[in-house]
Amino acid sequence: MHSWLRDYDDIGAVEFRLSGRARRMRLAVTEDLVRLTIPQGHSPKTAEAWLRQHTAWIMDCKVKQARLREDQTSAGLIVTAPPDRAAAQRQLTARLAELAELHGLSYARASVRNQKTRWGSCSSAGNISLNSRLVKLPAELRDYVILHELAHLKIHGHGPDFWRELGQLVDNPRQLRRRLRQYHIV
Repeated sequence: MHSWLRDYDDIGAVEFRLSGRARRMRLAVTEDLVRLTIPQGHSPKTAEAWLRQHTAWIMDCKVKQARLREDQTSAGLIVTAPPDRAAAQRQLTARLAELAELHGLSYARASVRNQKTRWGSCSSAGNISLNSRLVKLPAELRDYVILHELAHLKIHGHGPDFWRELGQLVDNPRQLRRRLRQYHIV
């Protein structure tokens, strides 16, 4: 994949990325960088023209992200991705295995990803996925998320039976859930 950076006065840094897999141009906007993915066969001139057509949308995204960050900062704690994802994966999968064994539960597979909206998930096949940002949470909340997903091995959904099951694995699950909601994924 070939890429290059260009700085614009109005929208800031833009990373142009040529992709053999992309079928259409795609924008990803953060406060620090705009990434434009360009399908093979499009010229840089065409890509720049397309970018210019979307300048207002890009600026709107940046403003919304800045407001959201401001709101989150005043409302709670922001959790960013860990610098060493491999270390996070080792730590989280080891803790998952330890807690599963302690409670006599078994899962099919474990993965650690850099998710934007979830702390964790459990599929109906018994696959557990954890957010790499969990390593930045206090240990009690990290264990709560892991045990929450392990409880889903027995009961899917969040009905009364689920909360009873989770209550057997961890003390005060609803209080821990309230504490977890003070942390915001970015």
